[in-house]
This record gives sequence, structure tokens and C-alpha cells, in this order.
Amino acid sequence: MKTKLAILLASFNTKEKTERCLSHLLRHTDTAFHIFIIDNGSTDGSVQMLEDFSTRHEPLCTLLKNEQNIGYAAAMCSAYPFLPPGAHIAYVNSDVYVGPNWASRLLSHFSWHDRIGAVAPLGRMIGGRQDVSARLNGQLSDWPVIGETYSETDLVAINEYAKRAHPKAESTKSLQGTVLLVNRKLHDEIGGLDPNCILGADDADYSLSARMAGYELLVALDVFVWHDNHSSFNQLSAVEGSTLIDRSWTYFNQKWAGRLPALSWEDLMENHEPTSLPPFAYHDYDC
Repeated sequence: MKTKLAILLASFNTKEKTERCLSHLLRHTDTAFHIFIIDNGSTDGSVQMLEDFSTRHEPLCTLLKNEQNIGYAAAMCSAYPFLPPGAHIAYVNSDVYVGPNWASRLLSHFSWHDRIGAVAPLGRMIGGRQDVSARLNGQLSDWPVIGETYSETDLVAINEYAKRAHPKAESTKSLQGTVLLVNRKLHDEIGGLDPNCILGADDADYSLSARMAGYELLVALDVFVWHDNHSSFNQLSAVEGSTLIDRSWTYFNQKWAGRLPALSWEDLMENHEPTSLPPFAYHDYDC
């Protein structure tokens, strides 16, 4: 069967959460897929766990190992030479747990029109337009209760509820990389993540690049994922983490300086106000 989805997952000292993430991907990915796991120099036993996992699931899994942490975006880039031809790309954080039919529902949103460049789900502790907690006082006010402790029963129930959402999706100015499904057409046209966005800014950078190329970004309102929030980041020291984030955003600001009109961050990346550069006009999509 032709691989329809290449799932890219970076691992760094999140053994238990990574194992749970992989278990959910195996059970709930409902399209032909291949998982590329890139370990970024873990020292917590993750490597042995991932070696055992990749051996047990060899037809579905490829493990790539770095001797040290080279950053999230660079780790993802290392998998690009191995991507199956034509497969769409799903970037998945190692502390995210997907629910039933997540893949087919996200993939279905590419069918709205041929300039849908990337789609991402709603979720817990994601941020931006995708963060369920920020929307519970609006159109999602009647959603099931989302607790602080992970429960697969709750995850399944919330996704059962979400599939009845109307509208099914809405356009947005930026998508979070927690789970990010990229149309292979977009990837082949503009490339992948920028490895110079070492830790942070990679999803904002990619969102801008996609919009500048004339592609639309969608939040899928019919898919929910559970995010345990910044698990790999929390393995870094406060100084190291802050330094890498500062370097990433400094690079981002230098890269885009002078290329865009003088817009506030909210007008550039967050709200639904129309802009001509980068292009944005709000749309929602339904059956």
C-alpha cells in the first residue's frame, strides 16, 4: 500500500510520553503511514526504548539517531531525504496523544481546494487559534469537560464530539507545530522547516512562508489532540532553553526584517483581519 502520510517525531528525554505518543499513533492513524523517529541525543533510556519499538514495528517505523541535541527543526530536516514519494507530512511532538481518525480527518481538509497548504487540530495547551481553552467561552462552550489529567476515555469522547463541529475548519494566520499536517505540494514548493529556528519560531516561520507562497492554513475544528506541554523543552536548563529560544527568534526577526509591511504581531499572525502581504482573508469551511 502506498504511504500516504509520513509522520515525523523528534525525541529528547521524554521516554514515557514518547512511548505513549507512539502507541496512540499506531492505534489511531487510519491511513497508510510511516513513522520517522529522530532521537536528539536522549540520555533517559529513550534510545533503547525506540530501538525496541522500531524493531517490533520495522515495516512502519524508521529510527534516526543524533549523538547530541541539534534542535527540533534540524532534527525534522534530517528525515527529509527518506520521505516516501508523494506522502504528506505530519510533524508530531513527542508529548502529543492523538485520537481516533485524526489522520483521515486532517487529510480531508486538503480537499476544500488545491491551495490548502497545512492543517492543524484543536488541542489542550497548544496556544493560538488552536487552543481549546481560549475558545471555550465562544463556539466551543458546550464541549465536554477537559481535565488536567490525561485520560484516553476523555480523548476519545472529545473527538467523538468534535467530529460534529460546524464549521469543520477555519483559515488562520499561523499554525502551531504541536501537530502540523503539511501538504506535500507545499513542502515540494517551499521546502521544509528552517533548521536555523533551533527551538521555537519554526512554526511561525513556516506559516509565514506558506502564506507568502499563496497557500491557506486551516485549523481543523473536528479534530482534538491532547498535549502534555513543553516536555522536551523542560529537559533543558532554564539558561540553555532561554538562550536557544532567543537565538531562534533573533534569527526569525532578521530573516523577515524589511520583507513585510509594518504590522503589529496580532495583525501579522493572530487575528482574522485581512492583509494583502502576507495574504490573508478569513474563510470557514463546512460540508
